[in-house]
Amino acid sequence: MVQIIRVEHKDGIGMFMNISSRKHSLGHQSGLNNLTAKTLWDRHDNFNDPSKDKLDLNKDCLEWFCAYKSINQIQQWIMKDEFDFLFSLGYKVFLLEVDNYQIGQHQIVFTKKSILNKKDISSLFKS
Repeated sequence: MVQIIRVEHKDGIGMFMNISSRKHSLGHQSGLNNLTAKTLWDRHDNFNDPSKDKLDLNKDCLEWFCAYKSINQIQQWIMKDEFDFLFSLGYKVFLLEVDNYQIGQHQIVFTKKSILNKKDISSLFKS
């Protein structure tokens, strides 16, 4: 088991999900016309995607989702004003305990069926 941090919209979709297939991704919701959204998106261009992190998104024919490894890591990649922006769009920050995961250099992927515990910790990041 491992504890991880996940930014997720109220519909369960993460902020960087493919914008052509998911309506509640950060890029789709804001159209990246918002400076905060664009800055956050651009910063994450330096964050390995799962394939560059050598994570197998086809492993065991399961659906895998991305998460941050720790509170310290998420605070390095998302600034305080960006959290406020994400919250205004309906996102929350969750502390998850999972038992089916893969660890990469920049992130962890996990299966939602493997969630043992889920706690909303958004208040830790609010201004």
